[in-house]
Amino acid sequence: MNAISVHRETDHGGTERRKGEAVIAAAAAIARDNSRRGLKRRALARYYHGQSSEDRYRDRSADRCPSCRTEIKLTESLAAPLIAETRRKFDQQLAAKEVDFGRREALLKQASEEIAKARETVDEQFAAKLKAERTSIAQAEAKRARLAIADEFGERDRQLADLQQTLSVNAEKLAAGSFEAARYGCG
Repeated sequence: MNAISVHRETDHGGTERRKGEAVIAAAAAIARDNSRRGLKRRALARYYHGQSSEDRYRDRSADRCPSCRTEIKLTESLAAPLIAETRRKFDQQLAAKEVDFGRREALLKQASEEIAKARETVDEQFAAKLKAERTSIAQAEAKRARLAIADEFGERDRQLADLQQTLSVNAEKLAAGSFEAARYGCG
């Protein structure tokens, strides 16, 4: 016989029960007797091996009172208020978490809006600084160009003055040379 079998059979008292329940009861009895030695976990682990968690908790139809150790059968009428209370607590926790997540989402949205505004402000400041720098660079380049042109005009004026002086010296020499040539009769 398999311990996980779900076939129904009747015990000697005529009560119909599943074979798995009998094995659980036997494992629980062994575990009660040997709880100090850690055999409870091993006995239940042997039974639960291969079962889903739903099957493990579905088979649990009785519980022990922690103070007097009497076994209390869990029926639908006893379990319904416990399930309702647990469901209500979980719903409250879920609602609280949803409110918390909503608050966090609002904070994140506000922070992202602030970041976008700050980024926009930084972009505007950068554009203003860039415009001011461009203006100052343009003014500096215009000043350099004026100075370069002024230097170039000054150099031309000096060259022109030198050429005029050379021309007047040459004109004087020519005039003196033609005067001398006329005087000595050359020509």
